[in-house]
Amino acid sequence: MKSVLFVLSVLLSTVLSAQVTITGVLKNQSNKVLYAYANLDELSGKRVHLGTANLDDQGKFKMLCDIQQTTRVFLVIDQLEGMLFAEPERTYELNYFPSLEEASIVKFDRSPVEITFVHLPKNDLNEVIPKFNNDLYAFLEEHFYDFAVDTYTGSEAVKKIQSNNGKSDLFRKDPTAQDSVKVVKSEKGFVDWVGNFEKEMQTKYAEAAANAYFNDYMRYSIAELKMMAGMNRKQLYTEYFMSQSVQITHPAYMKFFSAYYDHILERKSIQFQDKVIRIVNAERDPHKLYDLLKQDSLYMSEFVGELVVLKGLKDLYANTQYSKSSIILTMENLIRMPTMRLYKDIAQRIVDHLTKCTTGWELENFTLLDIQREKWVWNEQEPRYTYFFFYADWSSASKKEMLMMQKWFETYGKDVRFVAISMDDHMDKMINYAQKNRDFKFEFLYGGADPLLREKFNLRSIPHAVLVDMDGKIMYDYTRKPSEGLNLDLDKI
Repeated sequence: MKSVLFVLSVLLSTVLSAQVTITGVLKNQSNKVLYAYANLDELSGKRVHLGTANLDDQGKFKMLCDIQQTTRVFLVIDQLEGMLFAEPERTYELNYFPSLEEASIVKFDRSPVEITFVHLPKNDLNEVIPKFNNDLYAFLEEHFYDFAVDTYTGSEAVKKIQSNNGKSDLFRKDPTAQDSVKVVKSEKGFVDWVGNFEKEMQTKYAEAAANAYFNDYMRYSIAELKMMAGMNRKQLYTEYFMSQSVQITHPAYMKFFSAYYDHILERKSIQFQDKVIRIVNAERDPHKLYDLLKQDSLYMSEFVGELVVLKGLKDLYANTQYSKSSIILTMENLIRMPTMRLYKDIAQRIVDHLTKCTTGWELENFTLLDIQREKWVWNEQEPRYTYFFFYADWSSASKKEMLMMQKWFETYGKDVRFVAISMDDHMDKMINYAQKNRDFKFEFLYGGADPLLREKFNLRSIPHAVLVDMDGKIMYDYTRKPSEGLNLDLDKI
């Protein structure tokens, strides 16, 4: 009995030790909702909801999140997104979350903002990572010209000119080009500047680098600079990938990984690409892709190699030489193969992302608010053909579409549920619009009630429409908007 209690106490303490508290007072965001979520991995970008907090009329809130390891957390209010690097067993107090008007970049999906904290301890990640990023951006801005010149003088075009004495019809030599390059080129190449920068950063952040997460953040950010500077790829592989742990949730590691292996299945010889085309389009065998890559010493690590196959297949999805369905089938075969076992969950997330909102995709559950501010849960609705129309108060095109949507509602409303989903920052805008347009008899719902609604419907712009069948599956990859002949799709039902 004592041993059982001991085990339970250890498990309980493990769970409690992983808890992170996020609290504060955000007076300019009072009576709003704060959401927190994180990427399950940095290759698929699939996000998981960590917690929710309601801000009171003073802007005060408290949120508890279970986090097992250092995690980049995205904090969202309305259309705004701030970033927090959270470590287990820590409490973070926010004292400011900017308004939409203060966002430096305004985007439909989300606008990034810089949040501020109270009483951050020395060398906290939320202090040192922004400082290092500022140093990194300042270095790039200061030495961009050195980098550009180095890239130019070392380019394949210049090499061919120099080796061919200017005789090539494709690469004609400018008689003044070489002289002008000599005048502007620094005594030190960009690769030397990167080396100096690395030493400066190691000295400046020596104490902060005791934190393994920050040390890797700085290390892999500088690795990307070295790659830009033209460092030998084998040397980069040996230093940063070989015998190193794969960090699929670390943003700097995966940013460097993605840059190093960017479109890797398309960048090699024509003979290699012909083999890839045959394997993907005809054989759909991910293990053969892995074996093909293993012929190069830069992919021999099993931990890196399988992830490179996934990255390569994901990049191929936009290549017209490849069948999209074959790429999906190749990934699904990877998921099923016992020999390709390391990243099955990531592979499934990528498949889900690439096929999201295509014909036959089954909607994930979501919860919105109706005009009376009551919860509207998708999985609780009566099975019916449903037409979802996403709009916003600021979109004049959306409002014109809804005039036509009412016409189709009057014709097909007995067989099809018509739903207008507001993607405005504030629910009051939806309520005011619905009250001013009482002739519209279809349902109005507020999309801001689900922080992941944009991801679930793969929303990239407004207006947007989705037609769903009786089983909750999407009927068309692209659903017509009301003015584009929606009746043609509805007539088929």
